[in-house]
Amino acid sequence: MNKIVTIERKLQATGEWETMGAFSFAEDGAIGEIQGDPEWLMDLKFVDREAGGPVTHDSHPEAWLRQLSREYNGPTRRLTIEPNPEEV
Repeated sequence: MNKIVTIERKLQATGEWETMGAFSFAEDGAIGEIQGDPEWLMDLKFVDREAGGPVTHDSHPEAWLRQLSREYNGPTRRLTIEPNPEEV
């Protein structure tokens, strides 16, 4: 099932969350634009212990998404992953 991934940052002045970007993420690792340009995401690589080494969005989609979630969740930024409502 395709997912919708949203990355937000917390604004220091107001404490409100602002969307930095949103993209679709397919089971095969394909990334599609929803809001903002997801091109920078396609260049991200992580090292994942469970996968046994480097992962990219197209080599190990679930491991890459797991690492992206770890990287972009914290006190000033957050990442949410939801099912694509068009497929539910």
